[in-house]
Amino acid sequence: MVKKQIKMSQEDAARQAPENVEEDQAAEQVDIEALGKELAEAQAQCAEYLDKYRRSAAEFDNYRKRQLRDQERQSQQLTANVVRDLLPLADDLQRAVEHLPNANADESWVQGVVLIEQKLHKLLESYGVVAIEAKGQPFDPNVHESLFTEPNEEYPEGTVLEVYETGYRLGDLVVRPAKVKVSVSSGSDRATDSN
Repeated sequence: MVKKQIKMSQEDAARQAPENVEEDQAAEQVDIEALGKELAEAQAQCAEYLDKYRRSAAEFDNYRKRQLRDQERQSQQLTANVVRDLLPLADDLQRAVEHLPNANADESWVQGVVLIEQKLHKLLESYGVVAIEAKGQPFDPNVHESLFTEPNEEYPEGTVLEVYETGYRLGDLVVRPAKVKVSVSSGSDRATDSN
């Protein structure tokens, strides 16, 4: 009888085995689908984090560049303020050198004044300060300030005829515009003092 029971249980097991295999395969399929969904969600979240990281990195890079530009602009503005205060001194020294008597040209004090004027201009140049070319140039209100106009046949209308005070710029920043006299056509009665 024991042999009969073992035989029956083997037969039952054999009959039930295909059902268990199918259930196991269905369970494995559900597990694979669930894992596939989890993987897809993880990949989507990873892509989102990567996108956020890239955006944050780009924003930080733009912030850093903006800060550098602002620092350069502020430094340039501070330098321009100091230069603006030094320009009248440079003008006075230049006028003094231009009006030195030739008879005293060999004296040491005259050479000292000339040397001081040259050193001041070299100092300004070392900070990037350059004189604005004006005489014979077309009038540009961004870099020239017209004090007078004068009819002139020799030059086209709107040409700078004379410079009363040299203008200077520091990079793109105009520290002081050149004060000038500008030509107008001779048929015009616009020859006036613009003040």
